[in-house]
Parts: sequence; structure tokens; C-alpha cells
Amino acid sequence: MKQNKNRKLDTQRKSKAEFHPKNDGINHINVYLRGKTKKGRILSNFAKTPFKLYGRQFQSVESFYQSHLSYHEDIRERISKSRSSKARYYRKVEIKDGDPVITWDERVIIYKSRLWEEEIKKAIKAKIYQNLKVKRALLATGDLPLTNYCVKQGKVISYEDFLPDFLMEVRGCLKGLKTKEYVEICEHTLIFKNFFTSLKRRFDYLTQKYNNFDEWIQQSI
Repeated sequence: MKQNKNRKLDTQRKSKAEFHPKNDGINHINVYLRGKTKKGRILSNFAKTPFKLYGRQFQSVESFYQSHLSYHEDIRERISKSRSSKARYYRKVEIKDGDPVITWDERVIIYKSRLWEEEIKKAIKAKIYQNLKVKRALLATGDLPLTNYCVKQGKVISYEDFLPDFLMEVRGCLKGLKTKEYVEICEHTLIFKNFFTSLKRRFDYLTQKYNNFDEWIQQSI
């Protein structure tokens, strides 16, 4: 069991080593605003992809993220409406790991905790489900692994966060939903086909009966 686990980890390390910018879009998708592929750029948290959550409009997942890093209501409002590239410049309080933050439904949670992660995941899902182009981009990645890195001074620097794995999880759900919807459409189509076939038979029967009745009237006259 332990050997299998170690083999799996070795495979993951090997896969990450192959995630080079020259292979972006070929054997992986880099989810990064300056990535090589359009799909990877639009899936980035920094991409302008407006969505609504908790009754408020956010310009990007990054705007949602940064809006939690202030305790001033007016600054939080400004950040939520700002572009992701400007969002961080509104902050006046330095939030560190383990500090309390206030959510948009007025809960107090710990920054970088499991609840914090769930909050960001809600924003990512809202972005995907409320933007057709984002949903299409995610599905268009097929079965390619998603990752998140940048290149600085010729060196590939990987970001250790949950974004790529979570996007792949949502992608799997979307694929399942697409299949389910297709099956339901087929079933509904079959139901309507059977209904109209039955209706046509009934109509043909009544037409034939009317013609017979009309002939009987003509003969009686």
C-alpha cells in the first residue's frame, strides 16, 4: 500500500516536471493570466469574469478574495467593484495567516483555514456557472491536467494552491452534468415522439371514421 502511494507521488512529481511553458496547451493547461492558452488565462482568478455572490457583484475571484482582507466596509465595497489588478492596492490592513476575516454573509472565519478555502471555492464555482465562456473554456481543456505556475528570470515557479485541483473537480462535475442533461433530453424527445405518434394515429382513426360517416350520409341521401 505504501509502495503504491510512493509510486503515485513519484508520478505526480514527474508530471509536474514536464509542466513547462513550451508544453502549455499540449500536455497541460497553465491556469495563469499570462499563460500561453486562452483557456488558461480565462480560468485564472485574476481574469475579469463578473459574477454575483451573497447578493453582490464581483469583477473577478481575485476581487472577491482581496475584499476580505480589510475590516473597513467602504474599502471592501471598493475592492469588490474593482479590477483584480487594482484590488490589492485598496487594502489598509495587513492580514496574516490565522487572522480573523469577515465574510460577505457576516461570519468571522480564519484566514487560510478550511472555511476560508471553502469561501474561495464558492466564488470560483459562481464564476464558472455564471459565465458561459468560462464554463466552455473549462470543458475545452478536456482531460489535460491543470496547473498554476509563472516564469521569472527563465525559472518556472509553481504556485502551491488548491485552484488547479478544484477546477479539475468542477470539470468532472460539468462533464457528468452534460451527460445527464443529454440523457434527459433524449428521454424527453422520446416521450414527445411517442405522444405525437399516438396523436397521429388517433387523428388518422378519426379521419377514417369521419370519411366512413360521410359516405354513409351520402348513401342515405
